[in-house]
Amino acid sequence: MTNIEQLLTYLNLDEFINIFLYQLDEEKFKYYTNGKFTETPIPDFIKKYLLNEKVSLYFFRKNKDIITFYFFRIEIQNKRYVLIVQDNREGKYLNKFIATIFDNLIELKNEIVQTNKEIDFLRDELSICEKELATREQEKSRLEETLASKESLIESLEESVNILKKSRQKMLKLIDGFNLPFFSMDLHYDINNVNLAAGKFAGETNLPRLVGGKCFKMIYNLSDKCPWCKIDQIRAEKNCIKQHITIERDGEKYTYEQNMFPIFDQEGNLIEVGEYIHDITEQYQLIDSLRKSEIELSEISKKNIENINEISSLKKAYEELLDAYDKAKTKISKMTNVLNTIMQQDTVNELLRLRAEKKELEIKLSKALTTIKNYAKRYEEQAIKQNETAKKTFYSIERLFNIINNKKRIEDEEIKKVFDFLSGQILYIKNMLEKKEDNNEPKSSN
Repeated sequence: MTNIEQLLTYLNLDEFINIFLYQLDEEKFKYYTNGKFTETPIPDFIKKYLLNEKVSLYFFRKNKDIITFYFFRIEIQNKRYVLIVQDNREGKYLNKFIATIFDNLIELKNEIVQTNKEIDFLRDELSICEKELATREQEKSRLEETLASKESLIESLEESVNILKKSRQKMLKLIDGFNLPFFSMDLHYDINNVNLAAGKFAGETNLPRLVGGKCFKMIYNLSDKCPWCKIDQIRAEKNCIKQHITIERDGEKYTYEQNMFPIFDQEGNLIEVGEYIHDITEQYQLIDSLRKSEIELSEISKKNIENINEISSLKKAYEELLDAYDKAKTKISKMTNVLNTIMQQDTVNELLRLRAEKKELEIKLSKALTTIKNYAKRYEEQAIKQNETAKKTFYSIERLFNIINNKKRIEDEEIKKVFDFLSGQILYIKNMLEKKEDNNEPKSSN
């Protein structure tokens, strides 16, 4: 459809009877009907007027009516057209045609004004869009640069990830070589990492079965959170915590040193908690044994003190008896002299009295000798007991030092207290032996 055809169709010429359009360049003759132009042969009576530019009106009589043809020669976009309007004598259709054209021209003018406004608006919008497009282009360039830098960063991160994967594999092997049960869990008690020693402790050789499970269930076989768990304290203080815990396994109680520590992400947020445990049951048993030995040594010390006190009293009694013996000996000597004098003087009563005193002295001497023998016997027995106690004590101390020397690490504060206790006991035994030697010296001199 040509431009002139579109224009005439736009004018809505259905009320006109006959309108024809002839295109000079293409020699096409069309008839307007039902809102469109249909090509038809050129009628012979108007053919000669189409090409004559001087003819703009042609009419002829048909019966009583006069048929009029108006020729409008138009050039649109370098194309020439002839618009033919058929009318009657009064020019009814021509007037309507012209009025319709003017009405449509006014409407077109208004539409053109509105269209121009819309065009200006669209130009403004286009300018905004162009600016927005320029901004978007700049943003696109910036994003492309950012994308390039991100891709470079991703490549470097991929290398870092590969390095970290290798480092993690080495770390996992290192953790597996760690002979203490070691594992880590998130803040909801779900296990993330576990080593072979922890799997052995939990009785599970397939470590992936432990990952994702609750630590108190998988590691300690408990139905709820461990009563000794310090994860809330670590979450609050973000510090390492060490404590001793007691666990019952297979009907026996074991003591472990539990170490818990926080694990942070790159932003410093707490994401995991690590834990490893060390069996110190043997150390605790040793400490209990030492406590019992301390109690036994305390009892032995009390007995030794009682024996020393008794020995002191026996020594005092021995000295008193010795003094009495010396006095009796002096008295006997005097009595012997007196007896000789009496024998010479033949005084019977004095002799009888002296005999009675002699007999009494002999009884006292006999008792003194018996007491001295008992004291010597008890002293020897006490010395034997002290020697045996000292040997047992030194044997226990020597065994304790051997056990402790075999340990690679000594960190327990109680073991240091044990050393202080042993040093005190050794000093006590030394002092006791020195007293014993001091006590033996008077006896040997006697």
